Amino acid sequence: MVELSRLAVIRNPHSGSAADTAAIEKALSAADLTATILDLPAGNAEEMLERAAADHDVVVAAGGDGTVSAVAAAVAKAGKTLAIIPAGTLNHFARDAGIPASIDEAIAIVRNGIERAMDVGVVNDHFFLNNVSLGSYPRMVQQRDHLESKGRSHTLATAIAIARTWWHLRKLTADLVMDGHRITRRSPFIVIGNGSYVLSGLSLGKRDEISDGRLSLYVAPSTGRLGALSLPFRALIGKLEAYERFETFCADRISATFRHRRVETGIDGEVRVLESPLRFEIRRAALRVLVPFDSHSGSTAPEMLAQGKPAS
Repeated sequence: MVELSRLAVIRNPHSGSAADTAAIEKALSAADLTATILDLPAGNAEEMLERAAADHDVVVAAGGDGTVSAVAAAVAKAGKTLAIIPAGTLNHFARDAGIPASIDEAIAIVRNGIERAMDVGVVNDHFFLNNVSLGSYPRMVQQRDHLESKGRSHTLATAIAIARTWWHLRKLTADLVMDGHRITRRSPFIVIGNGSYVLSGLSLGKRDEISDGRLSLYVAPSTGRLGALSLPFRALIGKLEAYERFETFCADRISATFRHRRVETGIDGEVRVLESPLRFEIRRAALRVLVPFDSHSGSTAPEMLAQGKPAS
């Protein structure tokens, strides 16, 4: 049984869609749970998260993918259990894990959910739950964050940043080694994922199985602005996987070497600068997560019971 006597909720107050403390307290009370609610500090929160994970049995991340990823890294290292309140602009991991967006329903999973062991990706000692983006995406995020700091709304800032990134489209050359197989590619956009993603149709960007024990690699073709613009349209009409110039691979280990020593990366949506080469690996079942009993994250209820235990 998952021990719930030492429970913490980590809230990101700096997010524009931050979960309200009063709403979290109300949901905890309705579920007959008591928790310490902590706010992430501005700047480096690693030490605070490590203390929270060491002092509690279950740590609830209340935020988007960036917050969940940061909390999950501390929780996995401490061998504790993660729960999630999706409260960010993007909640990809929570969605793929079957966590509902409602605070009340998410808290109810802390009380009644199933503990499931999930894979995490690692790049140069940094954990990631979803993916690491290279090339155009980190530049777009930096543009968006700069515009938001100037007072633009998230939606408008994102639209402007995408347009600017597309107009000033740049490519990077990567020497890629996947389980010993070497290729060199020049691309505007490379993604390494924790598990395999759906590339076409209305499920674009989702994972049918959130933990499949492999890394995935997606390399966009070396194309101009018009070719890059066609990629999302090909995806939406279900043709991206059949596009012969869009390459996909799976591997247990991947390394990526670049001409420049410092490489901008988007790790679960958060921009970090890492040193080349980038070394990726998958750590199977390294993170315990509370998910719904009837989660559609790839396992049936009997399989989930075999992997985890009902919470008390």
